[in-house]
Amino acid sequence: MIDPVLLGGVALILAALYVGFKLLAPGLRQSAESSQSAQGFNDAKARMVDSTTQLIEKRSGNSLQVKLEKSGSQLRSGEWLLGVVASSLVLGSLGLIRGGLPVTMLMCIFVPVIAWFLLNRKIQKRQEAFTDQLPDLLQMLSSSLRSGQSLPQSIAAMAPDMASPAGDELRRVTIENRIGRDLIESFKDLAARMDSLDFDWVVRAIEINYRTGGDLSVILRRLDATIRARNQVAGAVRALTAEGRISGLVLSALPPGLMLAVQFLNPEFMAPMFTNPIGKLMLVIAGTQLVVGSIWLSRMAKFKF
Repeated sequence: MIDPVLLGGVALILAALYVGFKLLAPGLRQSAESSQSAQGFNDAKARMVDSTTQLIEKRSGNSLQVKLEKSGSQLRSGEWLLGVVASSLVLGSLGLIRGGLPVTMLMCIFVPVIAWFLLNRKIQKRQEAFTDQLPDLLQMLSSSLRSGQSLPQSIAAMAPDMASPAGDELRRVTIENRIGRDLIESFKDLAARMDSLDFDWVVRAIEINYRTGGDLSVILRRLDATIRARNQVAGAVRALTAEGRISGLVLSALPPGLMLAVQFLNPEFMAPMFTNPIGKLMLVIAGTQLVVGSIWLSRMAKFKF
């Protein structure tokens, strides 16, 4: 008689492979012009992504798409969600075969959580990189304005020379300005995407200068000096709190990581924790304490300027 656990694991693997093939295997097909089957593949993939994207927007609006834009990803919200679902199915099926139903449940919980954490981490890294580039951006912009170029011309000239993410964002602003969008509105959206208080000051200064007139290059030079001083203080604070932040990450990841390792290596050892009522209660209490402690440690090591 076939083991139900093995049968369920195989079914999950096949489902994951199907989703992954529909979403992540464009390199396996030929060009749409040379093959009718490739066109059918593209249509099926597009319908799947479109339906998933519409479902996400219907349930939660465009918040996920905004997060993906902040991270610099070119994926649509439906593509990202299908990728997370496929990864959860693959790892969950492997956990079902090797560790049983508890490991499958843990995988199906932790994979989306880790994917969400990585997305937020990518956004944070990108915003920090933009903050580090901002003083050089203002210096170049001020020099370009002093040479006689207008603000849109200066931005268009700087965009190809700036590294990501500043270069990517400036190119987006340039494209939006060329198709008729107001430059100040594009700058405000850029400040919101980067969650940058410093750049918000820059946008306000440019907006006031547009209304009242004056030498914008002088204003930008003064903002440049102020932002450089703020960045020095922020760098010193990050260096002083680095040990606390790393300790918090290690302490938060160690208990679930150790539990998963023991479950994979010796499932019988962890079985009472999932079958005994006292063991289940202990897991709930430990999980609650872990979440509260992780939030507490992260808040203690985070400063805003």
